[in-house]
Amino acid sequence: EGSPFKFGLYGWHKSFGILVLMLAVLRLGWRFYQGVPEALGTHAFGEKILSKVTHVVLYLGIFAMPLSGWLMSSAGGYGVKFFGLFKMPDLIEKNKALGGVFNQTHEILGYVILVAVILHLAGAMKHHFIDADETVKRMTWARFGTVQGILRVLFFGAGFLFYKLQPEWVRSLEVMAYATIIFVIVLALA
Repeated sequence: EGSPFKFGLYGWHKSFGILVLMLAVLRLGWRFYQGVPEALGTHAFGEKILSKVTHVVLYLGIFAMPLSGWLMSSAGGYGVKFFGLFKMPDLIEKNKALGGVFNQTHEILGYVILVAVILHLAGAMKHHFIDADETVKRMTWARFGTVQGILRVLFFGAGFLFYKLQPEWVRSLEVMAYATIIFVIVLALA
């Protein structure tokens, strides 16, 4: 249960969580700087609303997920080291009850993000394969092209689904570490 290997993997998980939080700040700054493309005129009003809600949930998730993990670690008295380089400040005092609340929050956020990713993926697939419009092309970098952009989204979605919905052996710490690494890479490329 408390092996050095297990705690090492938790350390990596926390480090990547902080990295996600840093990248999220940069991503949000870039979004404000670059702006958001207008929805295509062919999009229905309901699609526009669902798209905005999904994007808000995804952005809240990429901030709330690492923050809830950081708060959980702080409340548990474990602290967070950033890749062994330095210790992040504790956000709150040690408090077992609050640690439990943030643990539950962290887990629930995983499912909320999963639903938002599925909605986002479903919308992208609908626009690409049914509507045959330019939505997916606008979501991917030109150098990746539509096919590679779709594969990137599918790869992330499949990996996250596999991690969340499979038996306990998939939820091992090694898989958690790999899932975190893949998430950070996909986020950096998005």
